Amino acid sequence: MGGGGGISNAYEASMPFAEIARAQWRDYKKRFMPVEDKLIAEGTDQTQYIRDPRMAADSVNNAYNTQSGATTRDLGRMGITMSPEEQSAANDSTLMNRTQALVANQNSARMGVTDRIAGVMDGGLSAADRTIRK
Repeated sequence: MGGGGGISNAYEASMPFAEIARAQWRDYKKRFMPVEDKLIAEGTDQTQYIRDPRMAADSVNNAYNTQSGATTRDLGRMGITMSPEEQSAANDSTLMNRTQALVANQNSARMGVTDRIAGVMDGGLSAADRTIRK
């Protein structure tokens, strides 16, 4: 049998595996930890609940302002003027529709933030992919 030193041989044999494990850990820290840190920051960033609904509201307001200008120009081109009562009714209707659109879009944006955060924290790949590409 001979040779003795079974412990020494086992130790020497495990050295390449230990080096592989250390190399994998270094690679993980270099490539994946920054991504994890970014995902954690995204998942704990509460400013999204303010930013996203505000952007949704801006979008709705821009759309309604653009449409209002287009309607005014169209009526002017056709030589149509509304009476004060008609203008008031049109304004009331537009205001109600704008308010409904604002509320719906802001609520949708808030739900989107909640879903995105949940997806990032749960490890959802599609949510992580959107976050990483920002």
